[in-house]
Amino acid sequence: MRLRFGHLGTGADEQLFQIFDSIVRRGLLLTVGNKEGKLDRFSVHMVGGAIESFEVMQHARVCFTDIPEEMLSAHCQEYGMFGLGFSRETILAWGGNPVFYLPNHPTAGTLENSMGGMLYNLHRVPPLLSELRSCLAPENPSSTVDYINQAEQSLRRMWGFVKEMSSQKANDYRYLYEREWRIVDGVMLGHEVDSTRELSDDEIRELATKCERWTKPLDMSESMSRRYPHKHMLQFFRFFNGLSRKTVSQAIEVVLVPSDALKRRVLKYIETYPDRFRSPNPVVRVFGAE
Repeated sequence: MRLRFGHLGTGADEQLFQIFDSIVRRGLLLTVGNKEGKLDRFSVHMVGGAIESFEVMQHARVCFTDIPEEMLSAHCQEYGMFGLGFSRETILAWGGNPVFYLPNHPTAGTLENSMGGMLYNLHRVPPLLSELRSCLAPENPSSTVDYINQAEQSLRRMWGFVKEMSSQKANDYRYLYEREWRIVDGVMLGHEVDSTRELSDDEIRELATKCERWTKPLDMSESMSRRYPHKHMLQFFRFFNGLSRKTVSQAIEVVLVPSDALKRRVLKYIETYPDRFRSPNPVVRVFGAE
């Protein structure tokens, strides 16, 4: 069975175990921004040779990799050797999909610019929808405004599956090898029940102690800041804890750990809280061990 792995990070063993415990108790943490606290940025070559850059504000999301387990070594050097494996069926049932990699350092005079240009034009739709909503609202039923709101929500959620193909320099395609999948906030279950939840005040205070970057606003342009006012990026975070009475922890198929000591600790945890996991229990393996 092919698994999608979510990695818990590259911190010390105690920190990684705390993240594991949080996932078991509360589900997956969906975040915004990249490692530098910035939005994804793209550049488009315009008619006349000018280059215009724009940012994409995404819904909160959590990321997985589709790399086969036997080929995870290089990926784990970057993202850590403590990971949780879920089946493809589970991720699909949770609204997960592969990301859409777009070139963000296009070469002039080539068609490499076409996908960024498409995103650029889609990025101009929400302001138009906002103007349309203002024009129609006084004279049209609420269903029309709801339709416009849903269209805008769908666009923003779609952008949650967009990722820069390159990191800092042109033609750096390392991201492609991550074969990333995402679960993105913004989808409703039965058009009535939100599949994610906001963080409580206590959870915001707790997570603020875990990562200083999260206590700051997203690094974005002034125009984007006006559209999405916030004091810290934690305001956009969400928790997702499964569907249909099956929690995230109950869907874990495999737990990869970096050491025998953590393996024993995870096995003890599963033994202590058997109702939080699937039956039979998830497999716990030391990364790289046979």
